[in-house]
Amino acid sequence: MWRDADTAVTLTTPDDWARAVPHAPQEAIAAVAPGNAARITISAEADRRFVVYPARYAAPVQKAAIDPAFWQAYWDARYDGVAVLAQKDGAGLGRAHAGLAEARFTPIAGPDAGQARRGVVAAGLYAGRLYTAECSAAEADWPAWTATCWRILGTLDMHAVDHPFPPSGHYRDFMTDGPLRVEGPRPQDTRLR
Repeated sequence: MWRDADTAVTLTTPDDWARAVPHAPQEAIAAVAPGNAARITISAEADRRFVVYPARYAAPVQKAAIDPAFWQAYWDARYDGVAVLAQKDGAGLGRAHAGLAEARFTPIAGPDAGQARRGVVAAGLYAGRLYTAECSAAEADWPAWTATCWRILGTLDMHAVDHPFPPSGHYRDFMTDGPLRVEGPRPQDTRLR
């Protein structure tokens, strides 16, 4: 298991994968398969635009933030020859609601620059950060690495900030209420609980 100390992101890869040197400042974790056959990178950067919304709005916020304009800017900044094969909202990336895309692309910079690749990219917002995860392999090798990439992406986790239990903001703290008066149909049926 790999863990980034700054962002508390964790990721589990197969035992024969090695930690790679991140090539961008926002990369929290980078790992490669044996022989550099596949690569996964997890990036985390501050994005505090949506921290004022309650957790119950995470799905609509994801759709608003990870929209076609986001994807266009993401592809343009990193890749040439992008062909998006599938794209959807409502995916999960650790604790974040995420958008997901599978594509063919050629990285502009980094260790795989100039190599035609195919992979999956997920992007989501959680606790004031934009998390992106990319797992890819050489285009011809992608079918052999698809299942492994999906399994690795499924292990991604981040430090829990939003909790499903009170007092997270989802429920009123009813345990501190006083006695409850239950009115019956007749005055003598009224009781306190």
